[in-house]
Amino acid sequence: MCYSVLAQNPHNDLTDNAQVSHQVSGMVADSTGAPINGATVRLTSNNDAVSAAPKDTLRLYYGIGIYKLSKTEMKQLAQVADSAENGRVIQIIGFADYLGTEGFNKGLSNKRAEEVRKYVQSLNGTFKIYSLGKGQILSEQLHTKTGDPANRRVDIVFKKRNLAAVSQGISKSLTVPVYYVNEVRFRAKIDSLSITKVGKSIDFDELIFDPGSHHLAPEAIPLLKELTKYLAKHKNINFEIRGHICCDYQHSDGLDFDTKTLDLSVNRAKEIYEYFLANGISSKRMVYKGVGSAQPKIYPERSDKDEWANRRVEIIIINR
Repeated sequence: MCYSVLAQNPHNDLTDNAQVSHQVSGMVADSTGAPINGATVRLTSNNDAVSAAPKDTLRLYYGIGIYKLSKTEMKQLAQVADSAENGRVIQIIGFADYLGTEGFNKGLSNKRAEEVRKYVQSLNGTFKIYSLGKGQILSEQLHTKTGDPANRRVDIVFKKRNLAAVSQGISKSLTVPVYYVNEVRFRAKIDSLSITKVGKSIDFDELIFDPGSHHLAPEAIPLLKELTKYLAKHKNINFEIRGHICCDYQHSDGLDFDTKTLDLSVNRAKEIYEYFLANGISSKRMVYKGVGSAQPKIYPERSDKDEWANRRVEIIIINR
């Protein structure tokens, strides 16, 4: 069985017509078309002349309540790791379906991601790996005792950093500026939340996003975890999560290449909101919204660093 998937390959937050064709092969499915236990899907990219930085993803599917890797999956991971260059950035995201409680599924998704992380790291110590569990994915169509096999999974995204994206013949670096992953400065911002006045905001521009995507760059995930722990302890802080994009000043919002919809800044804010929610922050304490590129930190953007600065979220205190 074989499927084709089209994935956009953005170089910044502007709409780009470049596409990458991905082939999904060797996919084992049940009678509903959903992958069954132990099935593994690898997305391999066929670059065209314009696309320069596609994402290659290995997707692992699990049985109900399972988080351990099978020997077959270990072999497949080893083959992929062996072909990846040293120092590769890898993002590992665990999911669960709707069976069980929300808390159980959050823990299960974390275990799935962590098991994969430990194994992949053992294969190559130079890999820079970031992992997280996203918890359960609710299904609008399936409500059976067997759950949703398609959402019992781990996505392993082999990201390429320091690559050039080609736009109108001009190469642009996608390297995340070191300035935007400053952990000391980020912790100082977190601490200042306790004294920030109602109506005031803090720009967490260290929570950076991949261009054209509502998914956080891997470098930002450990920082988001720290922010989540702080908010969990300080339950008196009620806040708004506000998403921003860069570069596109012709539309009310940017194109999200992950969803193919024109709500990129909203989806960035929602991504943080859902992470907080999955990690114990009450929905009664927070709201989210996107403002597109209406509130840039830097205008006009004259460098990659300027673009990264505008591609961000901020926290606004709305009540204490």
